Amino acid sequence: MQINLTIRRKGDPHSYTVPCNLTDRIVFGRNIVSPAQFEGSEVSRDHFALFLRQKTVYIEDLSANGTLVNDKPVPQGRSAKLDGGDVIGIPGYEIDLDLPQESSEFVQGIHTAPDPASVGKMLSPLLGSFSIWELTIIGSAIASFALILYYVMR
Repeated sequence: MQINLTIRRKGDPHSYTVPCNLTDRIVFGRNIVSPAQFEGSEVSRDHFALFLRQKTVYIEDLSANGTLVNDKPVPQGRSAKLDGGDVIGIPGYEIDLDLPQESSEFVQGIHTAPDPASVGKMLSPLLGSFSIWELTIIGSAIASFALILYYVMR
């Protein structure tokens, strides 16, 4: 099932949408493998999970600081049913859940290129999940690779 999460920081009018194909359990948080990386010390690496059970979307809180659905806490270790239009709350963020209508579930796989301005917004949380030392090591590795290519191509 294709779902869309519209993510915005609390107090920021700007938002971005993350489409997700919910075939398996998807975990969201600061983790680099999360479809949307979130920033902030109160956001866990694995903060919450979404999964599908009998064509119904459920959420599970995996965090130490809690997850809300429509301003009500999700009991930790238990799942809660989600409906289209529900708002998921984690520290510093609000996430609007958009579920497909019954008739549109079969129209999947059509993707458009992302807006160039939104690419920077998507990379910002990704880079924020690394420490300064990890970014330094990654930068050094890229520079070393570029030097090797330079000498090989001469």
